[in-house]
Amino acid sequence: MSERSPRSTVETFVILTVRGGKAKLERFGLELRGEIECPLDSLDFVHALQRWRPDLVAVTEGGDEAKRLAEEVRRSGHKEALLLIAPMPEGPDESFPTYMGLAIPPGAGPVEPKELVTKLLRAMLLNPLTKLLGSWALEAEVERRIGAGLKFGLLWLDIDNFKAYNDVYGFAKGDQVIVRLAALVVQASRAAGTPEDRCAHIGGDDFVILTAAETMEPVASDLIGRFEREAPSLYTEEHRREGAITVVSRTGEPARYPLMTISIAGVTNRLRPIGSYLEMSEIAAEVKTYAKSAQGNTYAEDRRTGQQATPPHISRGKPAGGK
Repeated sequence: MSERSPRSTVETFVILTVRGGKAKLERFGLELRGEIECPLDSLDFVHALQRWRPDLVAVTEGGDEAKRLAEEVRRSGHKEALLLIAPMPEGPDESFPTYMGLAIPPGAGPVEPKELVTKLLRAMLLNPLTKLLGSWALEAEVERRIGAGLKFGLLWLDIDNFKAYNDVYGFAKGDQVIVRLAALVVQASRAAGTPEDRCAHIGGDDFVILTAAETMEPVASDLIGRFEREAPSLYTEEHRREGAITVVSRTGEPARYPLMTISIAGVTNRLRPIGSYLEMSEIAAEVKTYAKSAQGNTYAEDRRTGQQATPPHISRGKPAGGK
């Protein structure tokens, strides 16, 4: 059978399925986007790996075929670059190449790539705690927007004094704070952002909102207002009254920490060119340093049009709670 080219799409996940002496390439986004199918005997396995560069190899035949292909992958130097899914042998087999990835139990039936990749993509795309987009999906979306020549803004935020809160209230309470902040991030984006906004949780207490350049400050302001109202309820009455909590350091010295606030950094490619996700994240980290230098809930926005050292614009530096 001759090779068929897939529809022109943005590639997000690629699986090479081996079945019945043929190799089939399937490309997935959030749904199946296309496939290439050709006889495996006319295109050897290692050549197929080099030509199509799949992210995953699904072997739907027996364990012997899986072993053979796994060894080809190992010898070709691709072992660290992809995941192999294969049926597990019926009996014990110490030589079975489990180092390649996952073994499907006997009787489980053939691997169904579409169902498998849906689960894998869900795990890769979403943060498990908040169910917001994770760092991998965020990077892909930023690179997509930059590649398409779109002008947009990025808000990067985290919580000030969050570690002290965790030390006093415990990690379970800390997770509740993260989940609550995730909800506030989504609410602020919906209230003051655009329908094209994307909210991401990139780990720990770090969140990102992709929005339009002109809605960065309104979204940041809305989120700060929501967090200001929410933060006191996360503390005991005593800590609310004091406006701070006391944590004993490793040296045994007490240290006083104000109630949690958030710092937000705003970056946009509307005023100057930004060529990659990495460059945008580096600028955001620089701007967030300015935001965290101010007391209270703070939004700092990068308004430079070139490489000049003009400091970011800072707003909403109001201290939170207490005396």
